[in-house]
Amino acid sequence: MKAVRILFTVVVIGVLALAARPLGAAAQSSSIGTDTPTPPIPAYDIEAYDYYCPGGITGCPGVATGQNYANLYFGDAEFYGPRNNSISGTPEEVYVECTQYLPGPDADYRDITLVVTTDVTYQDPAYNYADSGIITGQATLLRSPNGNTGSEDNPAQGSTGHVSIFDTSTANGEYGAHATISGVQNTDNADDQQNSGGFTISVTGYIDTFKLHGPQPAPYWGTMTCHAGGPDILTLTDWTYYFEGEMESTFVD
Repeated sequence: MKAVRILFTVVVIGVLALAARPLGAAAQSSSIGTDTPTPPIPAYDIEAYDYYCPGGITGCPGVATGQNYANLYFGDAEFYGPRNNSISGTPEEVYVECTQYLPGPDADYRDITLVVTTDVTYQDPAYNYADSGIITGQATLLRSPNGNTGSEDNPAQGSTGHVSIFDTSTANGEYGAHATISGVQNTDNADDQQNSGGFTISVTGYIDTFKLHGPQPAPYWGTMTCHAGGPDILTLTDWTYYFEGEMESTFVD
């Protein structure tokens, strides 16, 4: 189940001034909307997102005091499976995002987000922003020896994702944007925490830069890389990270 994202406000002892930015929000969307379809048959729901600093909190010491956000990143990978009660298969919708914060005290950042679906009916019409596109590869909920594969209370659920996506929509100028996501994770579904593993992400498309002061730079075409999960997660509050690998009959609960 996806928890609604809130402002990432407390980091160790400091309060982050994140330019009133919701956790993981981007220029075109946040992933709050991508996991709200209501498939009539259960589908897998594999997610990983978190803030991190290379090397952990020691890799971005200014974040603790709110003086400098250099080396702070956000990574997000989400796979929503075919609506056929299968624990494995090519996703019908994929969300990826990479964010890099810029040096200085204003929490300025650059961000790239790509959401692709192969079935527009998969989305919640209240959001309806995923682009049509091509999805290849596979994501899988690994069978658990405890017999709780995909359950919301499984404390050790393995999941994998090795997927490429390509935006074919011409409606918003994103045609040709693409991403690759690959990795393996093990999650505690009961607490929505990651036990181990993670996903590497590479996204090419329009990169947006957000500044607290002054004019906003124009978007530009480029590539960003990041990861979701791994040893560098900033587990500083209950809302800075979220991980799961579950079978869901509705993704809004």
